[in-house]
Order: sequence, then structure tokens, then C-alpha cells
Amino acid sequence: MIGKSLKIGSLSLWILSSEANVRVKFVNLKNFAQFFEPDQIYYSEDRLQQYWYQDLWKQGWRTVSGQQIDILSPGFWNRTEGPDFRELRLLIGDKLFSGDAELHFDNADWYRHEHHINPEYNQCVLHIVFRNLDESEYVIAQDGHKIPVVYIPYEALLTPPERFVCCKSHISSDEQAAVLLQSGWQRLERKVGYYIRQSHRFTFELMLLWGLFKSAGIRYNQKSMIQLFIRIPWEDYLNGKIAPEDIEALLFAYAKIAVTNEDDFTATIIKFQSKVPEQQKIRWHYAKTRPIAFPDRRLAWIAAFLKRGLLQWSPQRLYERWIIGEDWQHICEGFFNVSLSDYWHFRYRLGFRSVAQAIPQSPGAAFRLEMNANVLLPIMMALEHKNGSDKQNLGKIRAEFEKLKLPQPYTATRNFIKRHELVMKSSLLKSWLLNQGVLALEERYCTLDAADFCPFCGTR
Repeated sequence: MIGKSLKIGSLSLWILSSEANVRVKFVNLKNFAQFFEPDQIYYSEDRLQQYWYQDLWKQGWRTVSGQQIDILSPGFWNRTEGPDFRELRLLIGDKLFSGDAELHFDNADWYRHEHHINPEYNQCVLHIVFRNLDESEYVIAQDGHKIPVVYIPYEALLTPPERFVCCKSHISSDEQAAVLLQSGWQRLERKVGYYIRQSHRFTFELMLLWGLFKSAGIRYNQKSMIQLFIRIPWEDYLNGKIAPEDIEALLFAYAKIAVTNEDDFTATIIKFQSKVPEQQKIRWHYAKTRPIAFPDRRLAWIAAFLKRGLLQWSPQRLYERWIIGEDWQHICEGFFNVSLSDYWHFRYRLGFRSVAQAIPQSPGAAFRLEMNANVLLPIMMALEHKNGSDKQNLGKIRAEFEKLKLPQPYTATRNFIKRHELVMKSSLLKSWLLNQGVLALEERYCTLDAADFCPFCGTR
């Protein structure tokens, strides 16, 4: 064993440096660290993550081994289980990497938290730390690969990134509502424009399916659902080359959801898995997700939806039914009303009989609203624009958007209202369009520190 001995009082510790021993849990390092730092950590990991995401990633760092790091994209801040930051892109030296990053106060926390035996962390390409007592150049993942360590001196936290503080709005409450609703319409127009532009490359059927998968993944599995969507042989499906009875097993085979308990259905999935191309495992998240929104359950609903066939849900067919006078809510009821296979009547997850009573087969209200507002209605508006933009028809579509109500305002909306001290009726706060307006202003001004141009802060 290669290393060096350190004696402090009556306590002798061996600091390991050989690769063979890097996997050893640093059981004693917590006490060891207390000889060098006060027991209290001044910044929580949440705060360290915030500083990294807002500012520190831009500053340029080196790995402990001395290699230059250039972060091209910080990825997204993951607030559920797994690595702290997903899908970042960076250059280490002259090599391009894509993957995840984990951030800890202390380098030894990687082992203390048992990330070295957790496959969720196998996609990590960076370990960011603010204390590295053993001067480790890397940590080891469960699959054995080395993850370079970036050490950021604690002094870098003494000057936190500056952020503009939003101001109280000085316009009337009616003007406030008008600004938010106008921003909501503008955000919607951008969505419709996206569908129109993409229709030159893809059919509306394929775009509806993409929106279906994306909506089914809200909130924590959206990227995973999009990954799955890309893998499915849609040309075969749309041309009727996949037998309806094979759709469900094939969908789960491509999803590669872990089968923990084998039964007749999961055995069929395992059989189909041998037929699909070997691809990287998709990460599915269950923490902070209601059982009705578990990915297994959502995929079962999508499979039942796909079994109905193209004629039942073709966007052009839905558009024609609506234009000739059928009620839109009635059309939506038929769109979402599908019968899941018997296997899912009592299950939320593969292999488990979860409840004694049958589970409702229809997806929850949140998913239906998401799909209607962000996919179905925008596609209807895109089709109308392509068919001539009849004012009466566009008026019908706009009226449906105005009817959309959320069960409660977005968290971002509540925070936005509070920061700007806006005065708003509670009923108006549930307007989907108004909440979209808040998101539009957040994206355009708040996140870019462009408050001088904000219609609320700019009035100070």
C-alpha cells in the first residue's frame, strides 16, 4: 500500500493514495476533518450548488491534476436524486466530455455518501469540491472509471454572485394583468410558430407524439421521456408495421425500466429487450413523483393510446371534427379516454401489485392540462394558420386558451408576484395564460439580469 502516515495527538491515520484503495469508505475522515476546520460548515450544499450554477462555473478552473477545464454548458440543476448537475458539457484539456457533475463540500463526501457504489453516478465527469484534504486527483465511480476532482478554494465564496433585486411595480393592477396576459400570448405564439416551422420537417402526427411523451414526463422524467421517444421506430408504427399487441412490451423494452420482480408480463418485456438495439440506459425518477405519474404508469397509458391507431387521434382529424362544430372538451375526453391492459388495473410499477382497489385509468388532471395547453391546442392553431388563418376559427381556439385554469398558480408565479408586490385577483392568478406570461418575463428579464428592460422593474 502506498501512502503517508499522519499522527495527530494519539490518533494515527493513513492517507491512501493508491488506486486500489480509493474505493475504501472514508469512515474516519469526518473526525479527521474536524482537526482542520470547525465542525460547522458555513455554506450548505444547496448554497454551494447555487453559487456554482450562477457564477462559479464561468470562472475557469483546473483539475487537481493540473488540467485546464472549460465549461461549455453547466447543464441543468437536478433537485431530485442522483448527481447535482445533469448533462453538462466541458473541455478537459482538448477533450470534449458530456455527462453529470457532483458537488460536495469535502472530497471524501463522495465515499461517505456511497456514490462509489451507486450506478446513478456512473455518468459523472466532474467532482467539484471546496475542501480536498487528501489532495485526491480523482474519485472512482461504481463502474470503475476515474472522475477528475476540481478543487475550488473556499475564498471564492466570500464574494457571492451579484443578482439584481426585483423592484415594486408602480403600474396599476389592471395594467399589471394586461402585461402578463400579453406576455402569455406572446409565449404561446412562439410555441405555435415552433410547430409551424417544424411541420416542414415532420408530420403533425409525429409532433403530437413528441408532445405526448414530453408532457407525460412532467416534471422529473421529461428528458427521459424524450430520450425514449427518439429511440422508438416511429416510421414502422405510423406505417402499421408494429402489431398492436406488441406495442406495450416493445415500449417498455426500449424504456429499459428495471424489472425487479418477474411475472408473465415482465418476462415478455425481457424477451423483447433482446430484440431492441443495445443503447445507454435511460434514467427514470420516482422520488417526488406521485404514483399515478410514475414512468411505468405513464408508459402503460401511452401504450394503450398508441394501440388505438392513427385514425383515432390524427391531428388533422381532430381539427376537422372541431371546425365543423364538435365541442372541444368532448374531443379531449375521447382523446384521453383509453383502456389500459388488465396488468395495470392494480399496479403503479412493473412487477408489483400495489393496491387492493383498481386504479383510475385516465391520466391525472395535471397531465391532461399540460397536453391540452402545450400540444393539442397549439397544434390546432398551427393547422389553422397553415389552412388560411380564418378569423372565426382562430377566435374559437383563442377562446379555449382563455378558459384554461390551473388548480393553483405556478411557484414561479407566486414568487414573481411577491417580488414585484403585484396586486392580482386570486381567480386571475390561476389563468394558464397569465402564468405563461410570468414564465416569459422570467426567461427574458429575470434570469438575464435585464431588469432595466422589465415592464415591472423598469418602472421604478
